Amino acid sequence: MNETKTTTDLQKISTGLESFEQRKESMELLAKSAEGLTIKSVDDKEGYKTAKAKRIELRKAEIKIEDEGKAMRD
Repeated sequence: MNETKTTTDLQKISTGLESFEQRKESMELLAKSAEGLTIKSVDDKEGYKTAKAKRIELRKAEIKIEDEGKAMRD
C-alpha cells in the first residue's frame, strides 16, 4: 500500500519540526538548570525538595512533548 503525502500532511510535519526545535532549546535550558542540583546529605530536606520539584518540571515537559507528538501522528 503506497500512501502519498498531502499538502496538509506536509504542513503538519513542517509545523511539528519547527515546534520541536523550539521545544528542544527550552528543554536543553531546563536540563542545564537541573545539572548542578545536589543533595548534600540524608538530612538535606531543602535539597530533596528542590530536586523533586525540578524532576517533576522535567517530567511535565517530557509528557507535553509526547502528547504533541501523538497529536501530530493522528
